[in-house]
Amino acid sequence: MRLRNTIIILLVLFSQFLLCSCASTKDMRTEGGRYIEEKEPPSSVPEIAPVSITKKEPRKQAVTPYLQISTPEIETITVTHKYVMGDNDSKNDARRMCFLEAKHKVLEKAGIYIESHFSHIISEGSSGNRVKSFQLAKDELYTYAAALLKVDIVKEEWQFVGENMAILMIVKAEVDTNNVENQLSKIKQDTSVQKKIRTQQSRLQELERTVVKLQKQLATVDAPKAATLRKERNIVFKEIDELQAKKIAIVSKIKSKTKRVIAYVELGMTPSEVKSLVGNPRSTTSYGFNPFWNYGNVWIIFEGGVVSCIIRSTCFGKWFKRNDYSKYDRGCIVK
Repeated sequence: MRLRNTIIILLVLFSQFLLCSCASTKDMRTEGGRYIEEKEPPSSVPEIAPVSITKKEPRKQAVTPYLQISTPEIETITVTHKYVMGDNDSKNDARRMCFLEAKHKVLEKAGIYIESHFSHIISEGSSGNRVKSFQLAKDELYTYAAALLKVDIVKEEWQFVGENMAILMIVKAEVDTNNVENQLSKIKQDTSVQKKIRTQQSRLQELERTVVKLQKQLATVDAPKAATLRKERNIVFKEIDELQAKKIAIVSKIKSKTKRVIAYVELGMTPSEVKSLVGNPRSTTSYGFNPFWNYGNVWIIFEGGVVSCIIRSTCFGKWFKRNDYSKYDRGCIVK
């Protein structure tokens, strides 16, 4: 009995030993009578490869030329002038004479200002001082500037100078240098306009000298003779007014041509289509097989038989293709 109990105890102890061994051992399986360590199955999550980070260079963006809007430089030039009435003058005569003399003074000052403004592009040459941009001689510069500027009366008042009445007048001329430059360029590109302006300005100067001569005679003649001279002077004044109106019409016509081109001419139009809309150009030239047409302040450039762009007159001649203007000075392109 005691032996049996001992055997049972030993068996229990042996079974406990085996259980402890199994608990302390990793998962094992038998293969060929030997205990083999059970390896863990591979993870279902894929192994992440090391990431190679490459620094990207910032993308270079093309620099698009922008339209440069130049601020107009406007100089207001004023002159104060007094005219004393003579014995044979009426108030209207005195007013006309005062304005004529004041206008002469203010245009002279304006001419000096314009010349100084363009002094950086004036150089000595065999033919004298010339403005390189437009190849204008100084006398041409004065002539065209006088034709372009408008003189306005700012103020006038009557006063006594001793026993005689006098009129004090303030006049002004506004010089927009950008506009003057555009107009000078436009005039120089149109020989017919040059001729008209020179003829008109020459005639105006002649008429003004005639008025001054008649005025001097009026100061020394009697009443009957004075009446005749005053009629002659009034005829001269009337012709001066007519020439001034023609001068304004020439400038206005050029401006209207420019506006019509900008408004109606589109890229891709043929020369015949352009003419049907805005009429014949004021002047023409060409580069290779491509014609260029001028309409006042703008030039139309044709490439491949159609309009490729419209550019400002002040830029004309820098390049001869739209791509060049787009690349180097987009501000020149109007359309």
